[in-house]
Amino acid sequence: MAEGHIGVSVFFVLSGLLITIRYQTYMNLSKDWVIKYARNRIARIYPIYFLLTVLTFLVIAYDPTYDPLMRWAIDLPIHRAWIVALNLTFLRGFFNDICFSGVAQGWTLTVEECFYFSAPLLLLALRRTTWALVAYVVVLLAVGLAVVHLLAPFQGRIPFGFLNTYAFVLNYTLFGRCLDFAAGIGLAIWVQRGGPKVVPQKPWRTLLGATWIIGCMVWLAAIAVPEGTASTIVEPMILFIRSGVLPVGIVLFFAGLIYEASMLRRLLETRVFELLGQSSYAFYLVHLGLLSYVMQHYMQYNNLLHFVVANVLSILLYLSIEKPVHRWITKPRLAVA
Repeated sequence: MAEGHIGVSVFFVLSGLLITIRYQTYMNLSKDWVIKYARNRIARIYPIYFLLTVLTFLVIAYDPTYDPLMRWAIDLPIHRAWIVALNLTFLRGFFNDICFSGVAQGWTLTVEECFYFSAPLLLLALRRTTWALVAYVVVLLAVGLAVVHLLAPFQGRIPFGFLNTYAFVLNYTLFGRCLDFAAGIGLAIWVQRGGPKVVPQKPWRTLLGATWIIGCMVWLAAIAVPEGTASTIVEPMILFIRSGVLPVGIVLFFAGLIYEASMLRRLLETRVFELLGQSSYAFYLVHLGLLSYVMQHYMQYNNLLHFVVANVLSILLYLSIEKPVHRWITKPRLAVA
């Protein structure tokens, strides 16, 4: 169902917001800054992803029926090796046929890493003019569509469906998801310039944003069609809602959380929700995939238990692996004489 990708859009908008707020003022393209920036991004994303990806492929090798793409048992060893390598390097997100291999939801990390790579140049350009944000979106969309067009005659010879359809590029790559990041960057620029002139007594932005997001979910659910059903109308409408309408609601919602005193903001500021927020990346990677496999095979499965176990496991992964490894990777090293 298309409405299931709402959380991905929220994640991308939030990334654009946070990267801009954290880095725009102090960034430069010196060697030291670039190394520190890359190290911080790798430390944030890679350790848990690497661990879960390796574990996932070990389970697939043990039980090929777990493979969500159902291709491990029939692929040649060289193809399996390539799939694992493309997963471990985040490159699988450029290939339609294996985009959902390994940790399936990890396809978003290819998009995220591409944004990280492009963000410094964009943020430097935004110091000169905010029109750079418009240019960023237009150029990425144009390049993505052009690449699909140029590669079309060669698709029979390119393995794993590399950027092979317009729908794939618009739905699952930075070329199509750049509007989400641009929305977050636009909100960050507004925040840096002082935000609203008057903060309202009632949290209308929070309420309107939440209502807007829920409305988009209902809208998407209403127009969704069963998988395999051909439609030349529904797919463009889904793209329009997801990329054109939904980000507006997400921006309103985040603007409300930043500036308005609401019960939701007070709840999110509690220590419990702070911990849940810190472990949210681990939760994102474990809530589907291996955990579902283990619970369905070795436990009595139900949705509530799955949710509770996923949260407990994500907190443990954050405290025992993600947090200490992040500190170790980002720890300043003394120069060797």
